[in-house]
Amino acid sequence: MNSTVARRALAAFGLATLVALTSGCDNLPFIGDKVAVEDENPALAAEFHRIIESKGTARLGDVIAKGGIPEGSWDRMYSFDSPNNEKELNRALGTSGLDWARLPEDSEQTTQVFVRNGKVVRAFNDQRPRYGVRNGKYATPDSTVRVVEKQRGYPANDVVSVLEIDEFS
Repeated sequence: MNSTVARRALAAFGLATLVALTSGCDNLPFIGDKVAVEDENPALAAEFHRIIESKGTARLGDVIAKGGIPEGSWDRMYSFDSPNNEKELNRALGTSGLDWARLPEDSEQTTQVFVRNGKVVRAFNDQRPRYGVRNGKYATPDSTVRVVEKQRGYPANDVVSVLEIDEFS
């Protein structure tokens, strides 16, 4: 009877693990050397949009936390426009041998990558409008996010509000 209970417990544990891994569970973005790039984070996009609407500034760590990525779970944020070569992505991040699943095929997407102590902890695809840092740069939780007015020349000569994030190289 004890072996039956043990087998059932082991089967239940195995099934729960399989469900967590295949359902895109936020606590398990990757296993070992594989990173599964998640779909766009609507809560985070809404937080960035809120800053634009308020014409204010905010601490990046606070914005990211309100978007559902806990404070302390990352120490650097990188942005990559249309990364389709995982070797180049690994080289830019200083990682080696990571297998990236679900990189965007659309040139209108940016992949946001969150790193802690040199290890990728989360990655997601970001649609336009993009909120991030320039390729080759990174931001920290203490980076400031600010609204900047920029003039567009074509097709109309109008002014638009965009976000800038303090970045480092």
